[in-house]
Amino acid sequence: MRPEFKRRIQQKRRWRIRNKVKGTAARPRMSVRFTERNIYVQFIDDAAGRTLASASTRHKAQVAGKLAANKAGALTVGEAAGAVAKEAGINTVVFDRSGARYVKGGKVDILANAARESGLKFYPEPKDQQRGKRRKTGTPSRCTSGSSSNRPDRSRSRDPGGGSNRCACARARWAGTPGGR
Repeated sequence: MRPEFKRRIQQKRRWRIRNKVKGTAARPRMSVRFTERNIYVQFIDDAAGRTLASASTRHKAQVAGKLAANKAGALTVGEAAGAVAKEAGINTVVFDRSGARYVKGGKVDILANAARESGLKFYPEPKDQQRGKRRKTGTPSRCTSGSSSNRPDRSRSRDPGGGSNRCACARARWAGTPGGR
């Protein structure tokens, strides 16, 4: 794949994420940018259009030696970003990965986990922490009866209602109307 095409794909991914992620003074946007050599983290208030705090591999407070844009650097910058955010009075952030892919065990994941361990809370919660809070989906969304036995029957041969993808209560409603099945 050509480099200019890759950059265009990443720019579109970055724009798509930025349209969904907005930061405020109470919950700023934690923007993470990985270049080939360095890692930059900024806490941005989009309503006022200003940066509240920042950390990077090039920051003067990083005395751990020369850091690079690898997993070890991501761990160090994530911890430093959490400390800088706490000093600035930031507790909850909205995570903006800036087009970087969020791979489990990758640089973005390590940086985010290091910031979480430093005391930052991410909004919304990661999906693995939301699993217990989700509602159970025993019935399809178009079924109003509430019983779990009214799932849509996907097979056409066994469906007495003519092969529709409706639940039993919806088929009964359609059967009683003129023009229904």
